[in-house]
Amino acid sequence: MPTPTTTDIQISTDTSFNTLSINETKPYCTTRTFIPDELPRGVDLYMRVRHHTDDTAMDTPWSDTRQFQIESDAKIIGVCMDNSDTTKAPVWDW
Repeated sequence: MPTPTTTDIQISTDTSFNTLSINETKPYCTTRTFIPDELPRGVDLYMRVRHHTDDTAMDTPWSDTRQFQIESDAKIIGVCMDNSDTTKAPVWDW
């Protein structure tokens, strides 16, 4: 299988991904760090990712949708999803 070259990341406030808070294409990656206030707090958020290769026939479909929420009164703004980052910023691994 060809090595992925880019990654699409979408985070939305609705399950249909009509209202996007994050909609970006980056060089191939498996993590994404968010800075404070980059995402809305206190609402349900939905995330999905997919990877692209130089051969578009080998592109991956969208991942399963993950639901999460950033609490509006959180004292700690960092969420460590893979137990390897403590930089006060959420880290998502996929």
